[in-house]
Amino acid sequence: MMAVMAGRAVVVGGGIGGLASAVALRRRSWQVTVLEQRSSISEVGAGITLWPNALRALDATGVGDRIRSVGLAQVAGGIRDSSGKWLSRTDTGAMARRFGDGMIVLQRAELSTALSVARHRDSNLDQGDVRRRRRQRDDQHQGRHR
Repeated sequence: MMAVMAGRAVVVGGGIGGLASAVALRRRSWQVTVLEQRSSISEVGAGITLWPNALRALDATGVGDRIRSVGLAQVAGGIRDSSGKWLSRTDTGAMARRFGDGMIVLQRAELSTALSVARHRDSNLDQGDVRRRRRQRDDQHQGRHR
């Protein structure tokens, strides 16, 4: 078995992708700093559909079961054009048989919250690992005024 070397990482962005990356790295004992421009970490948007590969990635971060418990299994899916005509359809039953999971639909805020909780759950994690910056302050510091 190969030894995992811990390191340091800076993740730019505290959205779903940034938080998932931070959680995954922390689970590998990395020191992680998340940089976020917004004053608080919160998800924008109404809903999200997670496919089997996303659920496996979330399993690796320790939040997969939580997401499955708060989400709804999507029984049918596909893509329509602007007139409503089906462009493609997804057989979620076949997907679940092949990949072990179908598609899960949930509010983006639920996913963001689960990742935020996981980011803070690690006792070795510095609670101040999210650093926010304000564009106006940075611009003024560099001599640019808006």
